[in-house]
Amino acid sequence: MPMPSFGSPAEPLTCSSALRLLDEYVDNELPPHVAARIEAHLAGCDGCPKKLELERAFREVLRRQRERRAVPPGLRERVLDAIGQCWRIDPSAFWE
Repeated sequence: MPMPSFGSPAEPLTCSSALRLLDEYVDNELPPHVAARIEAHLAGCDGCPKKLELERAFREVLRRQRERRAVPPGLRERVLDAIGQCWRIDPSAFWE
């Protein structure tokens, strides 16, 4: 999917535009020129840096929770087996 332009590179981003790209910004998935526009917006905005901080803190909590919980032995195989059973179709059903 192409990256939306969000206006001219000379125009400052609005909070709405910057926040729509916040996830990609935190994940370092934006092209450098787009990330630079977000950084410029963050430097001059009162509210968006707080939302960025909250997003990063939220991701850190999720990361820690993932580290703490061990997956029970055999769970992956049971899940894959259950998915496989849901998707199995009797070929003869197409010929009736």
